[in-house]
Amino acid sequence: MKRLKNNNGFMLPLTMIVFLVVMIFAVSLLSLVDNQGIITGSLGTTESGSKVGLIAQEKALQYAEAGYSKYLWKLNDHVTFYLTQESDDMLGIPIEYDNGYYQLEVTWPSDLDRYVTITSTGWSKESPETKRTIEVQLQKKQFVHQVYVSQSEGTNISFGRSDKLYGPVHTNGILRTMDNPEFFNTVTYVSGYINTGNPTYRRGVPQKVEELTMQETNAELKQWAELDDAVYYGRTSVHLEGDEIRIKYPEFNASNVLTGYTEDVIDIPPNGVIYIDGGDGVGKWEPETGNLFIAGTLSGELTIAAKNNIYITHSNPTEFYDDHDWNSGELNYSNESEVPPSPPGFSVNGGIYYQNTQFSLNPATGEVTITGEGKDMLGLVANNNVYVMHYGWPRDGSDGNGHFWNYQWEKRTTGWGWWSTFQNWRRTSRNNRTYDVAPTNIHIHAAMFALNEGFGFEDYDQGAGKDTIYLWGNMTQNKRYAVRVGTRGYGKQYVHDPRMFYHYPPHILEPVNSGWEVRDWKEM
Repeated sequence: MKRLKNNNGFMLPLTMIVFLVVMIFAVSLLSLVDNQGIITGSLGTTESGSKVGLIAQEKALQYAEAGYSKYLWKLNDHVTFYLTQESDDMLGIPIEYDNGYYQLEVTWPSDLDRYVTITSTGWSKESPETKRTIEVQLQKKQFVHQVYVSQSEGTNISFGRSDKLYGPVHTNGILRTMDNPEFFNTVTYVSGYINTGNPTYRRGVPQKVEELTMQETNAELKQWAELDDAVYYGRTSVHLEGDEIRIKYPEFNASNVLTGYTEDVIDIPPNGVIYIDGGDGVGKWEPETGNLFIAGTLSGELTIAAKNNIYITHSNPTEFYDDHDWNSGELNYSNESEVPPSPPGFSVNGGIYYQNTQFSLNPATGEVTITGEGKDMLGLVANNNVYVMHYGWPRDGSDGNGHFWNYQWEKRTTGWGWWSTFQNWRRTSRNNRTYDVAPTNIHIHAAMFALNEGFGFEDYDQGAGKDTIYLWGNMTQNKRYAVRVGTRGYGKQYVHDPRMFYHYPPHILEPVNSGWEVRDWKEM
């Protein structure tokens, strides 16, 4: 026979347990309401007092967020807004907003801390004793936050051998490593990672991240230059001379025929941008081509953009060493004691330097020390290539002997031995590689952009071997180009200028998908 169980003994303990849980929850809720009133300054325990405290808290948070949003809006309008006087005027004081106030404090990025930190405290006019504070840490996507950026690494170029990169590295393509390269900062990629060597990563293994989308043109920089009447047409040479710029550019008549070159010395334009415009031809030396040739020492902040290519030279490219008189009725051909002018051979060191800002590197740790009181900063932005120039030197070409030096002078004599007599000077050895003008070491203090092509050493597989490219700054390129093969070309030491975490060349290009990223948000 089946027996039915009696459940009365079970239900009583269960009822008691449920009752105790409900009582604990009720007491906790009452305690929370009381505490909210105390936190907000509403010390009464009445229902209306608690509501007032909660409302004051909510409003205080809203005003704190309003302060943060206002500053973020300013940052989106001006990437280095925190460096301006307007920013200083917003900090440390109550700013009225609606029926309340907010007060801001902002910490700039630094060499070690890459973030903008906004601290915003808000309160309402009705309850000034009720305050809430938020702290938001932001970072903007920027090419110049890296020492090296590429859209593509090509199909057969890897970081390898003794490559050392002192700064963050990013590629939108496939990162390739072989042999024993060493990376002293973060390494990121988009498409993939292939390793066939034994690389050293000081800041962790490479990470897959979102793309930094590159711009296709530097046309927006032309607009900034137009505001200062700082657009030059045709093949232009620039020598940086402290806070002045020596600039040499071609002049054309109404029929677009070259009539000569004009040389000016100008100040850095108010907007800090110079643009080299030109035709669509890709020739290196044609006067109408929008190419820039540049060297020298900069004091100040400047960005120079070229419609075509940029060539970094070892010395002053505005000095053409013209030899017109030697082709004028042969007046000087027969004077043995007068040596015809010609470009100098390459030097040991040359390139582009900062006048008031110096760098030193601890190669063991990757630590960069910056000395000097200046804020020197240069941007070089080419629609196509940025090259270390290898061969040739500019001429004006009005004598019919070409627009660049591809010849040398030699004495022409008659007879042999001791009875030979001087006859005249003559041009000889005409060859596009007659003049090797690449220095043993090339120094580049700049942020460089090659939007549709890449950075490289022109004719890297030709001529005598060089020593080292010393880059202090940033290199952003569409395609990775070579600077060395075997014993020819340059080794490289690429070091990030850590100031570029928070200070940039004027109006330097940003990623298409640029924006401020919230790295951390918390209530204090």
